[in-house]
Amino acid sequence: MSKTQDPTRVLFETADLRAGTFEAAPGHPQFVDSGPAKNHLMVFPSSAVWISDSKTRAFVADPNLATFYNRGHLYRRRPLSPEGDRSFWIAPSRRFLNDLLGHAVPRGQRNAPFSWRLRYVSPSVFRLQRALRRYLLDGSKVDAQLVTEAASLMLNELLLVGAPCGVPLDRSLSERTKELLDERFSEPLLLAQIAEEVGCSRFHLARVFRAGVGVSIHQYRDQLRLRTALIRLPATRNLAALALDLGYDSHSHFTSRFRRAFGIPPAYIRDAGFDDLALLIARTAGGTLARRLAP
Repeated sequence: MSKTQDPTRVLFETADLRAGTFEAAPGHPQFVDSGPAKNHLMVFPSSAVWISDSKTRAFVADPNLATFYNRGHLYRRRPLSPEGDRSFWIAPSRRFLNDLLGHAVPRGQRNAPFSWRLRYVSPSVFRLQRALRRYLLDGSKVDAQLVTEAASLMLNELLLVGAPCGVPLDRSLSERTKELLDERFSEPLLLAQIAEEVGCSRFHLARVFRAGVGVSIHQYRDQLRLRTALIRLPATRNLAALALDLGYDSHSHFTSRFRRAFGIPPAYIRDAGFDDLALLIARTAGGTLARRLAP
């Protein structure tokens, strides 16, 4: 992408829903400040980037998280990944959100429905949003109902079923840890080494990180590896080399972890080059229903 090319690309648009990509390298004029959010946004990063605004301390956004912005929200970026900010976004209309969330959004908050910034994204939702992105990028005829169902499922899963990332006892400690993991997730760092890097005891770090992010440091790093693999797989031929590059001991170890997280072996994505969006919607809907009905 040239330094003057618009980093925002709209891939889908109806009266109630828009979706697209944002890709800006650190040197792009709109990388630091792309202006206020033009819509309510749910954003899925595929690279790591620092985000800051006037209301919250700076935080790290990466493939493990979804970030949320209300229309008019002002924010700025700082580079973390050399790729800059690469993300897939979904912009629901106020009517769409009101219909989906209903009583979950107080009437006085309808113009600013997102009261949080971050949500941890489950492997199933991460796979679904990558499949939707690929489906829209393919350029073939798009089924608007299929896109709407996928977007509704992801919003429902992240806003109504899941829990927002909490406020850790020490937010800066949690964010420094995320930064370290994003930069060095392929390295076999032990908890004691990570704790020494960020300057605290391993027990305090483990407690603070889980309380703020919702998963352990080990789980967070493993998901960064697996989601990076899912992003790279369509252009990958050598799975063994990819496994070693991501920090796994062997091809079999990588395949086992990938299948456990996403329900399929990595060779499926590599060979097919895509996920079946309709099938993923059905599976995700079934999982969401099961969690809602669980005692």
